[in-house]
Amino acid sequence: MAYEAKYTLRVLIDDWVEEKPWELEGEHGLSFYVETPESKFLFDCGHTGAAWRNAEKMGVDLSSVDFVALSHSHYDHAGGFPALLAHVKPKVLYTGPDFWQEKYSYDREKDEYLYKGCGFTADDLAAWGIEQRECQDMIRLDNHATLFTGFARTTDFEHIPEKFVRGAAKEPDSFTDEICLLLEEGNGLCMVVGCSHRGIVNMVAAVKERTGKQILRVVGGIHLAGASEACVSQTVKELKNLGVAYFNLCHCSLDACHSSGVWPMYLDTFAAGSAICSGQEEGVPLLAAILYDSRTHTTEKAAAFIAEGVQRAGLQPACFHIDEADAEYIEKADLIILGSPTYMASVTAKMKTWLEEKGSKLDLAYKVGGAFATEQYIHGGGENAIREMLTFMMVQGMMTYSGGKAYGKPIIHLGPVGMSQDIGSFRDLFVAYGERMGKLAAWLA
Repeated sequence: MAYEAKYTLRVLIDDWVEEKPWELEGEHGLSFYVETPESKFLFDCGHTGAAWRNAEKMGVDLSSVDFVALSHSHYDHAGGFPALLAHVKPKVLYTGPDFWQEKYSYDREKDEYLYKGCGFTADDLAAWGIEQRECQDMIRLDNHATLFTGFARTTDFEHIPEKFVRGAAKEPDSFTDEICLLLEEGNGLCMVVGCSHRGIVNMVAAVKERTGKQILRVVGGIHLAGASEACVSQTVKELKNLGVAYFNLCHCSLDACHSSGVWPMYLDTFAAGSAICSGQEEGVPLLAAILYDSRTHTTEKAAAFIAEGVQRAGLQPACFHIDEADAEYIEKADLIILGSPTYMASVTAKMKTWLEEKGSKLDLAYKVGGAFATEQYIHGGGENAIREMLTFMMVQGMMTYSGGKAYGKPIIHLGPVGMSQDIGSFRDLFVAYGERMGKLAAWLA
């Protein structure tokens, strides 16, 4: 079920933009507006000040900001700070150690070092009358938020690119200035990061070890852009072992994470305009598990369409081929949907075996359930396959549903069936079904 969040977090600027009516700007940068029951503040400031124009469009009152924290001194996270002063002068700027060391990136094509620093100095900060507070270990911002630094680098697969250097001597940048924000969420923590240059696994492990708390959620950039499949796979494995359940990623993360075949599909994309609000599903959406067998990727595509609809209803979907089904996730899910190609007017042998040998051993009682199928030709037995999966669910004590005629057209009696040869033309049907199933699960929760 959902965890209770004690914060509201809104993305003011990112490389990507939500499709919402605000007409927000995007840039290579990151900035979060954060509210707790006691404070209103900013974590990172983007690059140019576009974040502050977005804030106005989003209805965020920057004049109420109490203080600012910067994850590190790269331009795309700290460069927008001077422009903020036209809207509010925060009393305090929180940074990590070595924040003022100049940062550069080596450009191989130009054979030169390009400046990548924040664009202002400690003298500038003093002239503006803003106090700097340096986080050396942990700083408690209020009773719900903490800054954290000091991440030991212990993994052998997380590397800082050699192009990043700092100081006049152009020494390799170890990013000792990096800090993260910890927000209370349920019985654990939400960990908000800027770029995770020290390695996201290193950072999560350090926070868990020194706070003694579980990291339930990671929000922000984890610098896997351009990472190898092996690195992404190892990162997923280690974060799962550390107990991270939810990912709201953006900025320097998305190309590798979303194209990877190993990253969980319940990864949620963040962009300018995205938010986690304590008043919406207690901060964390309900979970949906969509399990399928697929030999030609047709049923896999149908599962993805259903996931789109489920997400529209406010749930967090994850799709699994039955060969890679995550039993722990499935048992946590509030909604479970099964899908199979049709074979001999029934489910595939692999799906039948999974239902009998593995699915039957899971605790699925009282969960909402539904089923879908694909077939190679009209009247190929798709509804029989759906009936078999629904029967399994009822035997397990689940509450089966399809929406029936309650929503009008398209009327779905038992579950949606799509033709394998042209599965794309059935997209709207599967999306509508997913949204209906998600709405019921949310209503019952």
